[in-house]
Amino acid sequence: MSFIGTVGVVAQQGNQGGFSAPAQTIATSSSGDYNMACLVHPTSNVHPNHNVWSGGTLEGDEFSQTGAREATADVNWSTGSLQLFTGGSYGAIQLYNGGYARHSLSSPTYTWSITNLSSSLSNGVTATLNSSATYKTVQDCTGINDSAASKGITTDDQIALTFGGGRGGLTYPAPGDTIEWKVHLEVDDQTQYFDCVINITWTV
Repeated sequence: MSFIGTVGVVAQQGNQGGFSAPAQTIATSSSGDYNMACLVHPTSNVHPNHNVWSGGTLEGDEFSQTGAREATADVNWSTGSLQLFTGGSYGAIQLYNGGYARHSLSSPTYTWSITNLSSSLSNGVTATLNSSATYKTVQDCTGINDSAASKGITTDDQIALTFGGGRGGLTYPAPGDTIEWKVHLEVDDQTQYFDCVINITWTV
């Protein structure tokens, strides 16, 4: 059986449900595609060879606006594709998030964070947020070159997806398992913010 690394996509369709685009948003670049979206790069955390799992990469078109200051990506990740990527060599991968703060303010401050991580995972698999992560305070956090030098909105690891098992072999998420988290941006203060919500459902 062949597992092709594909992401189940809800294509970005602009403003949804009558919502207007807010003045402050997270985007994948300074202009153009994609606004109200963020980047997610699942990466093997084996320095210095940080390889990206293309089957789980989010580049922005997966998001749709779901609130006045919120966009959501509902995507499927394939356990089979993940197993092919790791080859049984990685006990964990890191989920790096990146984005660009779009706004029209003059010299504001930037506060990035990852919040609301929750999961329902089988087979001893865990998803853990790095509570000691150092978040960047700059506008452009789109650089995720999957090396120790550039990790999106932080200077270190963010979310670790750790597999189960041991010497007898690794175990992976089961079909129907879920992970979700939120990338949060504040521009100047708590009233001027935007959230990107990522909802992952695992398939075969």
